[in-house]
Amino acid sequence: MPLAVAILYAANKLALAPALLHTMTIITILTWILGGALTLGLGFIVKEWLWNPLMLIELCKRQGIKGFPFVPFVGQMPAIDEVLSGRNRRVQKQDNDEVEDEDRLTAVTNCYRNHGSTFYFTVGRTVRLSIADPPLIKDILIANSESYSKPLHIRKLGVLGDGIFASSGSTWSPQRSLFTGAFHTKEVKSKIPTMIDCAHSAVEKWSRELNDGYSELDMYQKFAELTLDVIGKTAFGTEEIGGASEAASVIGSFNRYLLYCRELVFGPPATFPTSLRYVQRKHLVSRGIAAEAKWLRTYMGRIISARRNSHHSGAAETVSDRHDLLDVIIGAVDNIGHSEEGAKKALNEAPDQTISEKRKRAAEMTRLTEKQLLDNALTVLLAGHETTASLLTWTIYLLAKHPLWQKRARAEVEEFCPGGVVEPQVLSHLKLLGMILLESLRLFPPVPLIGRMCIKDNKVGPDLLIPEGLEIVIPVAVLHRDRTIWGDNADEFAPARFGNGISGACGNPLAFLPFGAGPRTCIGQTLALSEAKAVLAVMLPLFSWKLSTSYRHSPDVTLTMMPEFGMPVVLEKIEK
Repeated sequence: MPLAVAILYAANKLALAPALLHTMTIITILTWILGGALTLGLGFIVKEWLWNPLMLIELCKRQGIKGFPFVPFVGQMPAIDEVLSGRNRRVQKQDNDEVEDEDRLTAVTNCYRNHGSTFYFTVGRTVRLSIADPPLIKDILIANSESYSKPLHIRKLGVLGDGIFASSGSTWSPQRSLFTGAFHTKEVKSKIPTMIDCAHSAVEKWSRELNDGYSELDMYQKFAELTLDVIGKTAFGTEEIGGASEAASVIGSFNRYLLYCRELVFGPPATFPTSLRYVQRKHLVSRGIAAEAKWLRTYMGRIISARRNSHHSGAAETVSDRHDLLDVIIGAVDNIGHSEEGAKKALNEAPDQTISEKRKRAAEMTRLTEKQLLDNALTVLLAGHETTASLLTWTIYLLAKHPLWQKRARAEVEEFCPGGVVEPQVLSHLKLLGMILLESLRLFPPVPLIGRMCIKDNKVGPDLLIPEGLEIVIPVAVLHRDRTIWGDNADEFAPARFGNGISGACGNPLAFLPFGAGPRTCIGQTLALSEAKAVLAVMLPLFSWKLSTSYRHSPDVTLTMMPEFGMPVVLEKIEK
């Protein structure tokens, strides 16, 4: 910059041509702009990538919390990426007579056993405090829940937008109120006959795929198709989603989307850009996310448009004809039939407000935007089917590994469902099957991590200060295998531990979090458990199964507990 100023001064003194003076003036201005931009950019880098992380780590250290060394710009990403990518282990074929290699879930569990229940680590510029202590978890998820929002890795799931799962605060609370009725136990019970019908249709298809009474099937794919069929018919009133080609497209797109998001949050793209290769990789991941999100949103947009067209054409005569969740969401966008219900809620919650203020608040509570309509429809479709598909997949895996429990579950179903006829009212009597499902949720929770971003300084436990900007990670999958809580057999499949319920199994309900806890507890947990019970009740009397020799054990431990290589199972028809 001094050189440019000197040249400009000399040119002025020598009375050079006006054109040259004009050019030199532009160069000087651009030089100042460039210098200012570089200064601001450098300041941003120092503040966001160095100063802020160091201050959060220092605050943790002052409170006696230990953690991993601070590595500027990358943090512990290389080690995490190594675990998640599987480069630190060999994945061998499963054999019941052999000891399994260390998979990702085992590697993460061992890491926590070595470092304790509370420690900090960094990924890029994000400092995360991992907490696997039930009393602290209670304060974070319940007592101080208003001091936290959904974390970075959930906000990266842009396809879910501002829907009930990904939103926080004032954007989330009216949506929760809107959906509560649709997921009430009474409503779930009314959908069980549809679940049973879908399960019967699925097992008939599987039977046709068997050769000489048995065959190898990827049950993760089969359950994903089945749960999409259920959610399509119960929430969207459509037969299309359950079709094989439609289901395969939706499942494939969503799984690719999750893998891209996992890399964006936990992989190299989460670190500081240091090379052209990094920029290219992040660009590729971002393009993949955008492409899959566009496909999913376009797909759901067609379903919503079809429903609205049916309303306009008179296929649904009145508002009272609504019968599924999609109609409820569309009604909230159009603000039809919900303001009175919202007003009643406002009357109870705000006695000091005037009637007009309460009704205005009620209308705001129940009205959604067009974007939220699409966000929530996708949330119900994608998150709704994935949770149950994961639960069924890992339950099948565990029953294949433990054939005695498979036989006991089958005997219970045959006792309460003679002739293979599954009646909705008998599901609540299948206690053994319920214990098996709870144990499956313990060992392989559908969502292995719960995250929160602290948005307001608060204290948890006796005196632990959580500062604004610190991200909390609750490792559900690890907490569920804590030997100090679950005993020395924490890694073993032992459904009998739930014989006296969750409290009897672990003594503290906050040690069992397959569906979260507090205000943000998964609203669809009753639906997921009922659906899983219905499917297994239909399936158990008809088939026995064992793991295929091609099965490779590699559960994911980030966004969802999906099996990396599917769940190939040898399914055999039971001859009566």
